[in-house]
Amino acid sequence: MDYDDLIQGFSSFGLNSTNAGLSDLPPSASTALSNGVTSYYQSRRPSTSVIEARQATIERVSRAIRNRSSRAFSVMCVGSTIVGHDSATSDLDLIILDSARPTGLSSSESIYGLPDPYNMVWVAGILREAGFTNVEAVTSAAVPIVKFHDPRSGLDSDVNCNSRLGISVTTLFERYCSLYTGLRAMIFVIKKWAGLYDLNNPSISSAGRYNVSFSSYCLVLMIISYLQIKGVLPNLQSSDRLASVPSSVFNIRDKFKGWIRCDTRIGSARGFRGEELSVGDAVYGWFRYFAHEHRYSTQYLSIRHGGLLPSGHFQRSDLKSSELTVQDPFIVSKNVSGSCRSHVIQKFREECGRAATALKDGTSIEKLLERRTSSQYGSASTSRYIPSSSYTSAPRYTSTSSPYRSRYIPSTSSGMFRF
Repeated sequence: MDYDDLIQGFSSFGLNSTNAGLSDLPPSASTALSNGVTSYYQSRRPSTSVIEARQATIERVSRAIRNRSSRAFSVMCVGSTIVGHDSATSDLDLIILDSARPTGLSSSESIYGLPDPYNMVWVAGILREAGFTNVEAVTSAAVPIVKFHDPRSGLDSDVNCNSRLGISVTTLFERYCSLYTGLRAMIFVIKKWAGLYDLNNPSISSAGRYNVSFSSYCLVLMIISYLQIKGVLPNLQSSDRLASVPSSVFNIRDKFKGWIRCDTRIGSARGFRGEELSVGDAVYGWFRYFAHEHRYSTQYLSIRHGGLLPSGHFQRSDLKSSELTVQDPFIVSKNVSGSCRSHVIQKFREECGRAATALKDGTSIEKLLERRTSSQYGSASTSRYIPSSSYTSAPRYTSTSSPYRSRYIPSTSSGMFRF
């Protein structure tokens, strides 16, 4: 795939159009913000040398695997570096494809009889022999991976074996990006913003169990959901759009729910005419929506259902496991935001409110995406968790000296977080 094809067309629909019905920004402010978002994104695109280094890393990994296994296996890159909302320092997400199992494992197969590339310890050994460093096999993850560093390119990467839902997700996100050309820039700046406030860290090892926040995948789903709710994007997985699409499934094994058959079909947008919305209005509107409009306790986000999951959907009760519910578009019983605790969701809502206010007041996107201090457009929000062995219910979120500086104390009054 030609990388340039993924990032072209920034002067077309979605970047500079306006729609007063979807935004309360003055036209001049909308135009300035759109130009700022687009410029911020374009100025941080990976250089040709970075793209070439990525390709070289992929080729070295592929060669290392193929030299020690059958030709049934190849290596493919998925994720943000393919969709085009990556930065120069983004990690590579790689998949070792098994051509003999395009739909995944069958329920009758034993994991102990699988070819070597399914064994992440084996893959780790192969990568070490090939000269990669910081190699770590993460075998306990839901999708086992190997993390590694390429000293030649300076890139960090991870690789799994035949987890092809990554291909389906990449394809789905690419399709939506082709329909709203401001989407890549929108994803890029919102991910940057989330990272500044520890709202883009799903790792227990780095964030801590009580401060796990959104994955980049979750944030993208939230962005697409918002654009669907506002009528800017269609639902490419609706039953009518899938009616003529040939069957396509991938089987995964969940350690709690057993085998799950995922419908990976993606339809076309034929006949859809979406609302026009500039990327500046879209970014501002996203912050405003999650600060003030979204009803967290009753509305469940789902791009598979056009933005929001219908109230009578049979899987709503299965999905609800946190203050925010974001349905996975392929593993439909999975809440992608389920690991986020209530105080993290509250922090997210507060930061969205501050960002929306700042943008409406004329703060540039460059200024918004600087790490904030108390002298800027609000007090800095910091949190820490004070563990206690004396409580049996969830901790309570309690303010201290500053309305946005927090600590956590035990509460016995409720099983839910309080603020």
